[in-house]
Amino acid sequence: MFGTMGAELKGLLDCQIARLKERIEQIMASDNELAATAVSCVPFPGSALSPAPC
Repeated sequence: MFGTMGAELKGLLDCQIARLKERIEQIMASDNELAATAVSCVPFPGSALSPAPC
């Protein structure tokens, strides 16, 4: 029972995250200053700020 609910919740969250990422990309693309700031904040692989691999 919980396995199915967990999979459904994960699917819902994955969909919502994808929508948020898309919206953020649209906002950044519409504002040059914001886009430049975002590029300077993106961590590179191997840096202390890079996320741990899944």
